[in-house]
Amino acid sequence: MYVLSFSEQDIVLSVVRKLGGFFIEDRVSSSTSHVIAGSPRRTLNVLMAIAQGSWLVSPMWVRTLLNAFTSGERWVHK
Repeated sequence: MYVLSFSEQDIVLSVVRKLGGFFIEDRVSSSTSHVIAGSPRRTLNVLMAIAQGSWLVSPMWVRTLLNAFTSGERWVHK
């Protein structure tokens, strides 16, 4: 999450808290399902996420998820 701006980090943390049942890691591990990429960089975490098939998502995706969750829309992960 270090590549994200402070405001983007706040949004991500609020989504994780609201949804519950998830946690944030500093490094990609075998249990990582999503990696939030703040900018197009080839970091070790991004490359490891791609190699293990984790979802790479943007901060905008997280904001959209938060909006859908707070408005009561059903979110379908495609």
